[in-house]
Amino acid sequence: MGKSVRYGLTVLFCILLFFGAGNIVIHAQNVLPEASYCNTDPSTVFFISNPGDKTWTCSVPGAIVNLDNGSGRFYPTSVAGPYPRVITILYQNPNYTGEPADPYDPAKAFFTFNVTISDPPVVTFAAIADVCQTDAAFNLAPRGNPVGGVYTGPGVDAAGWFFPSVAGPGAHSISYTYPTTGCSSTAFQFVTVNAIPVVTLPPFADVCIDSSPITLTTGAPAGGTYTVDGVPSATFDPGAAGVGSHTIIYTYTSGLCTNSATQTIDVNPLPVVAIGGLLVQQCNTQPAYPITGFPTDANGAFTGSGITDNMNGTALFNPGAAGLGLHNIEYTYTDINGCTNSVTQFTRVGTKIFIIGLASSYCSEDPVQNFTYSPFSADPLKDQVSGPGVIDLEGGNATFNPAAAGIGSKTISYSFTDEIGCINLITQNVVVYETPVANFSGLNPSLKYCFGAADVNLTGTYSGGTFTGPPGSIVDNSNGTAIFKPS
Repeated sequence: MGKSVRYGLTVLFCILLFFGAGNIVIHAQNVLPEASYCNTDPSTVFFISNPGDKTWTCSVPGAIVNLDNGSGRFYPTSVAGPYPRVITILYQNPNYTGEPADPYDPAKAFFTFNVTISDPPVVTFAAIADVCQTDAAFNLAPRGNPVGGVYTGPGVDAAGWFFPSVAGPGAHSISYTYPTTGCSSTAFQFVTVNAIPVVTLPPFADVCIDSSPITLTTGAPAGGTYTVDGVPSATFDPGAAGVGSHTIIYTYTSGLCTNSATQTIDVNPLPVVAIGGLLVQQCNTQPAYPITGFPTDANGAFTGSGITDNMNGTALFNPGAAGLGLHNIEYTYTDINGCTNSVTQFTRVGTKIFIIGLASSYCSEDPVQNFTYSPFSADPLKDQVSGPGVIDLEGGNATFNPAAAGIGSKTISYSFTDEIGCINLITQNVVVYETPVANFSGLNPSLKYCFGAADVNLTGTYSGGTFTGPPGSIVDNSNGTAIFKPS
């Protein structure tokens, strides 16, 4: 196992007492024996500069070989067991002048170093599971055994914690060395730090509170999940979310690593819309008058019966053009956010009145026709039906006599005075046609024919008439003519 060396001058406390601190000159280049070595460690060179050029010896013959200028090479593998074994290394008189070197002699020592030679410890390092670069730091202990060693490697701090974000993506070699001084062994493990996936979520356009739900699909890569204000959801419903800013998070997992992207979406309220100036009720004789929508500008528009929109948030309402009855007047406005709202206001123009059961045409010989009108009043002065051939029976009932009305187009009128003082009038045109007199020519004066006689052409007085007769004897030409077949 790898062995570190110690630079500087280290002297046992007893040596300091023996020689006195003043007898030692410390130089940075001095290389002294460690307190312990493994029997598998490579050779190492020792050096002392003052006093210089002395001789290195060892209680184990052959374990140290002198070099020049006060240096010597120590071979831990030359020290036989049993282990652990304590040996003594001396830096002694006389000066080294070559081989054979002076023998080991503690009496001649300038410095004495007691060194323990041991079998290297058995060190194990349990596997480290793959992690994501965003994972929290974790303690590598107790993966190393025996406990008490030191962990080193990319992303490893002095306390043995591994920081994936510091190490970064990739495979990293982590070592565990035990013990921290002396004869030690090191075990290694790889830890793979996976990079987080790149996740994107494009910005969302603002929406209105009444917008349709949005299916969330724009996160990339595909296959992740969405949350809306912290609640898992595949859709965003503006109406359910409410007015304001909402947070949408898209989360995607690739292998061990998860990443997310966040966007906000703003839900705008609908504009508050109102109509001003529209009367609740009026007569159809009321002149056209202006009404105003709020907010008032070119983004507003009026619709409805009797409305002339000015395209600036105002309009004219014409009760006469609107007609009798109830009318829905609507004002629609779109604000700067593109949100649209509308308001509907009812207005009454007089009272809607009806003539019921009166056909559009009759023949002059048709019988008297019953019809009704509504609404009607118990006060006969407040409702009146009139016209050629009409008799008002009161109480909402009347008759029409085609013969009395005469041939031609006739106007039937009904007026009703309602509770707000409006005189409401409707008319209906009825055409009375003269009853046609049907006849035809072509038969002989006797009106008698022999069986097998020739066919006879018949002509009606009206081209739109139809001929009929015994089955097989009449062929109608559908133009007011026919053929009579005596045979």
